[in-house]
Amino acid sequence: MNKFRKFTTVILIISIILPSVINYRSLITQTSYSLEKCIKEIIPSLYGSMIIACIVTESNLHRLIGKVFSPVSRFIFKMPSEIFSVFILSNISGYPVGAKLLQTLRTNNNITDKQLKRYCCICFSAGPAFVSGAAVCRIYGSENISMIIFLSTTLANLILAFFCGIKSEIPEKPVYQEKQKPFTQIIVNSVSNASSGMFQMCTMIVAFSVFKVFLTSTGAIEILSGVISKLSNFSENDCFTLILSFFEITNISSLATCDPDIISAMSAIFATGGICVVLQIFSILRSGADICMFLKYRAIASILSFIISRILCGIFLKDIAVTASTIKIYSESNSVLPSYLLIIMTVMLIGFSVKKSDRSL
Repeated sequence: MNKFRKFTTVILIISIILPSVINYRSLITQTSYSLEKCIKEIIPSLYGSMIIACIVTESNLHRLIGKVFSPVSRFIFKMPSEIFSVFILSNISGYPVGAKLLQTLRTNNNITDKQLKRYCCICFSAGPAFVSGAAVCRIYGSENISMIIFLSTTLANLILAFFCGIKSEIPEKPVYQEKQKPFTQIIVNSVSNASSGMFQMCTMIVAFSVFKVFLTSTGAIEILSGVISKLSNFSENDCFTLILSFFEITNISSLATCDPDIISAMSAIFATGGICVVLQIFSILRSGADICMFLKYRAIASILSFIISRILCGIFLKDIAVTASTIKIYSESNSVLPSYLLIIMTVMLIGFSVKKSDRSL
């Protein structure tokens, strides 16, 4: 059995490497495009919110947020107030934030393994900055569309959170022993944690560009796109982009059509995060996540987001039909700031890693 597993692993690796080597020009193009996307879109839209979320938890401000929303969290969602504050931050800040904050709470023994497995399924959202800045507004220039997508994914998470705690008992009011860290330590830890998360996200995006070359070179996605196109109202190009987005979410910015069905499909994919984001979440949570439970919750969230988005489109975007000929790509003028941010982030991450290795010696 082990020999067969090793053999299949080797065959799989070769099948990925070989098309990439043959299509090396496409590999270079996709890798360069992914790096540019990280520098110009991902880092500016997510890095700041990740730092703020880390500062909130490092300074224990999340406990204050939990106290403010304590009646709602305890009596409606049956959720401990501290976890509810993480739920709010995760829906505002973006995908990896919820997992990182929950893992921090578990490391500090503030939550149990059972709570970690349950709430990592709902503390999961793209956040308005990513939806608006890195994807939707870049194509359509419409805040309404990005707001619909954000609202649909957030409402789906709220519905899941409600049903998740419907059979649970009302949690007790927490009593905290305040241990305030020095301000400098809060800032340094927050920037280091956000930088490591940002660096991991960007490297995964670049890595998936290699996988994208493999998928497109085999022709499997083109065949699947044609099948889905015949079963739906979507064009083959849109189906192709949606499938790639399911693997790596930032591909969604390449969509060439905008109508209520496409917007709803985008909402569904944002609710799942794509395979690339899911792998990052499992990496952050290590063995703390229940894969089957997580995938089940996100599948339900995807369906709910699609339905909610369809309803919101009917209310706020009547008679919308934008095609490739009328779409204008909205982009900022080139700035050196994102490049500097990436360089600073990398240097800080290396310094942080060196300090950790020195301590372990």
